[in-house]
Amino acid sequence: MRYLLGSCCLFCLFFVACQSDQPAAVVDSKASLAVERDAGPGFQLQVSGDTADYEQIVLAREVEPFGEEAQVTQIRLSYPKITDFKAKEVKDSINAVIYEIMLLNDAGEIAYDNLQQRLDAFIREYEMAKEEMKKQLVLPNRWTCEVEIKVVLNSNRILSLQLHEANFTGGAHPNSYTRYFNFDLKTAKLLALEDIFVEGYQQELLQTAERYFRMAREIPADKPMGETAYEFPSGRFLLPRNFALGKTGIAFCFNPYDIAPYSMGTIEFELPYQAILPILRQEAVL
Repeated sequence: MRYLLGSCCLFCLFFVACQSDQPAAVVDSKASLAVERDAGPGFQLQVSGDTADYEQIVLAREVEPFGEEAQVTQIRLSYPKITDFKAKEVKDSINAVIYEIMLLNDAGEIAYDNLQQRLDAFIREYEMAKEEMKKQLVLPNRWTCEVEIKVVLNSNRILSLQLHEANFTGGAHPNSYTRYFNFDLKTAKLLALEDIFVEGYQQELLQTAERYFRMAREIPADKPMGETAYEFPSGRFLLPRNFALGKTGIAFCFNPYDIAPYSMGTIEFELPYQAILPILRQEAVL
């Protein structure tokens, strides 16, 4: 089985954790954040200049409803395709990766040869399930699948993409997840946290991120994380590798079930660049 870029790590949840056994420092989150907000927007990524031109491609198929009560079963795939950029090799490389992302299954495996095959497979599986439901005199459920990649940031140096997939093939609720991909527009490289922070960044990043997470989720600074609604391993805050580079900060994303029940949905918070300037490799994002 093939994997995107030879690794399934992009679709698995990994955490940035400190090597030290010392707990993160407890600080007054509201006081610290108030000082940082008063300082103004601070560091921002440049969003003018040599950005990539792109168009949004949409492919879709649907099946006529069965029975008067049934709704239309459909699959919809949408993704950006770079149409113009100063470096053709970068454009072609990023377009190829975007297309491969659209071919991935939940395990991060490239499961289809092309998007038409993905459309056909979904409809074929539904038709087979519909026939079984007819035999059992059960009204077939509506199946839906929506996979969308959209541009989050298109700056002079960074192209950040959000992949969101939501599908329903029966059950208590739809399944959905969100993943982010950050490309260096100079090299077409997919960026990891190690690429944008200085060596030894983990401890400071973790402590600063925890402050902002607590503020976003209204968790008191002195309340142990193990006593909150969030299920971190060992009861200590950890940081996902699922992140998006934005204009003013880094958005970190926890998907349903990562640290909380499905009912709490996708959990995101933003860490402003201004709060992490000492450990940020500015030359990697400008």
